[in-house]
Amino acid sequence: SQVILPATDGKTPYQWSDFTYLAILEVNPFVCAVKGDAPYASMKDLMDEVRAQPGKLNFATVGAGTIQNFGPQYLFSLLGLPRDAAVGIPYKGSGELTTALIGGQVQFACSNLGALLGPLKSGTLRALMTTMPEPPKELPVVPRGLPSEVVQRWSEAMAQVARDAAWLAGNEKLGGVPAVRSAAAAEAFVRTQYEMYEKLATRLGLRQ
Repeated sequence: SQVILPATDGKTPYQWSDFTYLAILEVNPFVCAVKGDAPYASMKDLMDEVRAQPGKLNFATVGAGTIQNFGPQYLFSLLGLPRDAAVGIPYKGSGELTTALIGGQVQFACSNLGALLGPLKSGTLRALMTTMPEPPKELPVVPRGLPSEVVQRWSEAMAQVARDAAWLAGNEKLGGVPAVRSAAAAEAFVRTQYEMYEKLATRLGLRQ
């Protein structure tokens, strides 16, 4: 991995910046899923359970330094939860991870869509969230939106950025105008932009 290995192991003989990047052709979305009959209707429901019963729920990983572990841990950090809010159970690969989730040995797992796609399509597993702005068309319906706690933490982080002198100076140097908005204001801004371009595309006969 060009990113995870040098980021987690100081002995890695290369850095991410040693590569010449040409393009990105494809991404394999990251998905968090539960059993099809699990009682969680959304990622918020699952995280509420994690918060209410710290250390009681298990999630599947394929090792500490893998995205299957980093994904849940990153979510815990955004929600202000401790790293042991849920217990990571390591398996030998994505196949075993999927089998463990289907078999109820763990309550949830986060992994590449490719590893979970078959059971997700059949309804054996159910996706609660994906890292893509729009759920892939191959994926059954995924609940939209983030838990309010995550939105709040991101809003606070953006407010800190808005006060950072280095960021302000760099932004000005590039001709940018600082315009950090709250979550609600950002959504309203995006909505007005969408409506403007939708009307313009319709007027020009470009809307498909």
